[in-house]
Amino acid sequence: MYAIYDRQKEGGTLVFRFLKQAHLFGWSEARRDGGWIPYLLQEHLSAGPRNQISSEWHIGADEIRRSLLADNDKPCGNTLIIEIKPNHKNVLMLCEVIDIWGYSSRGWTPMMLHLRRLVDMNRQEADAGEFSIPEDDGNMLQPIFTITYTPDGTITGEGVMGKWPPPAPSATNSALLWPEVFRYFADEAMKLPR
Repeated sequence: MYAIYDRQKEGGTLVFRFLKQAHLFGWSEARRDGGWIPYLLQEHLSAGPRNQISSEWHIGADEIRRSLLADNDKPCGNTLIIEIKPNHKNVLMLCEVIDIWGYSSRGWTPMMLHLRRLVDMNRQEADAGEFSIPEDDGNMLQPIFTITYTPDGTITGEGVMGKWPPPAPSATNSALLWPEVFRYFADEAMKLPR
């Protein structure tokens, strides 16, 4: 499950309120029909000079927040949340998307998402609709990374190209990382504070 939440600071507490379901994958010129990753990437590419488009790209928390707030669908939220174990009967684990790095080449794009764990508890004791956590919660400070890919999505001088579907279920559902892609992701992850 992917969702858009409103995230507000109230005193020393961060309060998260569910607003609507979302998609991370899928591309259409009209964002309402597509996913947030290619939409955010198109916005990112549109903001910079066309001659500086490279296969390596990064979308940070501020860009994500600005794009979510500017979305025409109301109500507007300001953060993307992933439910890590949506089919688990007992565990609710919600993570906030902080950064997205991608390496677009040869028609496909491996991506690394930097996540921040917000909720990891018994599903019966949690409320995914609205929850709060202390701003200085140590769990939030630990970065978590996940690697995914789209088998039909890349960027060119024209912008986002392809359909940007999620990876299909298979025995090898993980992203294949060639040395230059792995090096890029590892270098970016090491830049984060520990």
